[in-house]
Amino acid sequence: ARADRRSGMIAVTEMLRGLPSERVKRFGFDGLSTYGILAALGQDEVMRVLRACIAAGYVDLTTGDFPMPYLTALGGRVMRAQAASAIRLPRTAPR
Repeated sequence: ARADRRSGMIAVTEMLRGLPSERVKRFGFDGLSTYGILAALGQDEVMRVLRACIAAGYVDLTTGDFPMPYLTALGGRVMRAQAASAIRLPRTAPR
């Protein structure tokens, strides 16, 4: 929700992992409340979570040459705990 159609999936996964990449800094993602929220997960794991959110209808992609993820209305309700989530985050050991 916070990234709102400003970047691609890789930058969003880097933001969610809390990586201080050039992309994350350029888009100002390092100042978002969701920065690093999935820091315990690896890049591939976060990408799988993002893809699962797309499949569940919580996230969609813009059309065009460079699709950008954005939160859907359903995703907003799930994020605010106003609707039940159909997916679960993977269990991982703390890093």
